[in-house]
Amino acid sequence: MKYFKTFEQFINEQNLALSESKKFIEVSVRDARKASDHLNDEHRGQYETDGSNYYIFKDEDDAYDALQHLRNMKIEIYDTDVNESINSRVRSKIVVALKKHGFENTIDYTYSGGFFMALDIETAQNMADALGDDYKISIKDDIATKDGSIQMMIVEAV
Repeated sequence: MKYFKTFEQFINEQNLALSESKKFIEVSVRDARKASDHLNDEHRGQYETDGSNYYIFKDEDDAYDALQHLRNMKIEIYDTDVNESINSRVRSKIVVALKKHGFENTIDYTYSGGFFMALDIETAQNMADALGDDYKISIKDDIATKDGSIQMMIVEAV
């Protein structure tokens, strides 16, 4: 016997698939106007709103970029489901920039859990100097892994 879905089951499955692919950013009501102005200027057509401070993006890369912009503008983020580890497009650009400056993956750094891991503090500082103004870099020199690697957060400068 064949299984037939009810209309309600079909609609629920479609809504679930849609909700899983969309990403949201919720900002503080105090910063909603500033966020809205920026998103209208820089991200027009990439999102929908639900209220004055809740933005729903169709594409995760667009949501990631918008989130980075809002954070750089010091806009308070209440909630988001955007994966804040480096997306693959940005990661690829950073790897190319590092290679251009003579840094080699697995020799000078590794990538794990959304973070670049410099093999020592001196390499981390040299990587930061080499990437210069194109990227914002935070070296977590107080946090070292068991093998001595230093965690680095690298994001594109806006």
